Order: sequence, then structure tokens, then C-alpha cells
Amino acid sequence: STKTLSSIILLGMEIMTSQQSFTKVAVNVPPGRLGIHLVGKEGGNRTIISMVNDDSPLAGTIIRGDQILSINGVDVSGMNTAGILEVCQHQSTMAKRMEFRRTMPSSSSERNASSSS
Repeated sequence: STKTLSSIILLGMEIMTSQQSFTKVAVNVPPGRLGIHLVGKEGGNRTIISMVNDDSPLAGTIIRGDQILSINGVDVSGMNTAGILEVCQHQSTMAKRMEFRRTMPSSSSERNASSSS
């Protein structure tokens, strides 16, 4: 039988900055609609997920605030929302491998919060 569920792979690529770390999330998505809502940030040069529909093949794998980095190897990290939608429409009838960047909470903030009594 053919599986239509998306799969997720945490690539373990964390990039530490002074305030936050980032994890790259790769997802294999079946053909069809993605069921996500996008919003442009930083003057439209960065697009993030604003909502994931319950019936989306990405539900449970990506979250609000994730940034789309690539779709089937096409770098969309600097594209505005319209550009990303165009790439998605051109590839709507094929399976997709999408990569996202997820901002993780700062480790030092977590340590400070857990050490205070």
C-alpha cells in the first residue's frame, strides 16, 4: 500500500548564536496541497509558516514559525510568499522534499529557568 503520510528527519544541524539555535527539519511530502499558510517577514525577504491546517500532510511535523528553506532542492529561503507559492504550484503534482529552519529556545535561557527555585 502507498503511504501518504509525510516523514520527518531531524538532521541534527544546530547553529548556535548568542540568543538562539536553529535546527534544520527535512520533510518528505506527497503530491497535492500542502495545507499551510505563509506570512512574509523582514520586508518580505523571509517567509515563515503562520498556520498548519489539521488535514495538512505536514501537520505534526512542522510548526508555526518554521521558515521554508528549500523545495525539491530549490532554494526559497530568500523568496517572498508569492515566489514560494509559485514554486509550490509548479511542483503540486509531484512528491516534494522540503527543508525548514526551526528556531529553538536558547540553551542558556532554559538552564537559567530550570536552575531558579
